[in-house]
Amino acid sequence: MNEQQKAVDDYTRALELNPGDSLSLLGRGLVQKKMKRYEEALADYNALLRISPGFWQAYQGRADIYAATKRYARAIEDLSKAIKIDPTQVILYSQRGLTYVFYRRPDRAEQDFTKAIELSPSNSALYLTRASLYKEMDRLDDSAADLRKALELKPGNVAATMLFARVESLRKNASEACGWLNAAYTEGGLRNRNLVRKEKDFDNIRYSECYMKFMEQ
Repeated sequence: MNEQQKAVDDYTRALELNPGDSLSLLGRGLVQKKMKRYEEALADYNALLRISPGFWQAYQGRADIYAATKRYARAIEDLSKAIKIDPTQVILYSQRGLTYVFYRRPDRAEQDFTKAIELSPSNSALYLTRASLYKEMDRLDDSAADLRKALELKPGNVAATMLFARVESLRKNASEACGWLNAAYTEGGLRNRNLVRKEKDFDNIRYSECYMKFMEQ
């Protein structure tokens, strides 16, 4: 028996003794979700909400399942309910923002990412997430500004470094793009230069001297 199934069995025994145990319902729902037993997890979250309608974690967990099964509108609805219960939870804005990305509402995603940053201004990952969104929105200057902040908060972040290289290439800043590529390679995040050859984001600098020098190293 694997650890996840053992956890499900333990939570089930606890619920047999106390069917109204909110934490056991939440815990079993989380494990069932990880095991991709989505209908069983939904049943646990629904039962939890009947017992404790103010339990925002249940709405969040249910939203995870809706997003995983591409029911984005329902995921957004549940995350909005969770935010109404506790509007201080950064993760809820971040999660709803990502759901809006998949729902093809970048404007609403930006609002949520910005709110998350307001609540947690020292979180490097939030700036990186919004920078990725800005890149897809072709707001390259805004993306670059967020990447500078992300790297200020977490120097050497390879994901931010590589994204910065892509953004600078799209901005047609060859020397800056090459600088970030070199940084990513030096820091160990970019181990195979050939991966760069396949990315269209680097087409703007493909024939620059610094790019060719980087590829020849």
